[in-house]
Amino acid sequence: MTDNLSEVARSAEVPVAIFPEGTRTKDGNIGRFKKAGLRRILQARAWKIYILVGDGFWKYAKFKDFLSGIGEMNGKIEFVSMLEWDDPEGDPNPFIEEIRTQMVTRLVRMRGDSIA
Repeated sequence: MTDNLSEVARSAEVPVAIFPEGTRTKDGNIGRFKKAGLRRILQARAWKIYILVGDGFWKYAKFKDFLSGIGEMNGKIEFVSMLEWDDPEGDPNPFIEEIRTQMVTRLVRMRGDSIA
């Protein structure tokens, strides 16, 4: 799977979307990133990374909850930032951690919580 992702990332003429956080926790917080796919994409070439965060949809992650709650669903998605990755030969882990940090910080702000 990830070998194919590397080739797609290298040759794609359209943007590639990836969700490295996988699934949300039961309270909708952003959990540990699953880095393998994002690492492959970053090692394929230079990229502009557009970071977005959504909130409110996690409450309806199960299909039965989605169906019963669709009328009251109130989620939102916000643009966080755009970062440029220009070192496919470099270690992508610090860059990936920066993406995660920005996402967590924005989610806290979206919810109106204070950052502890």
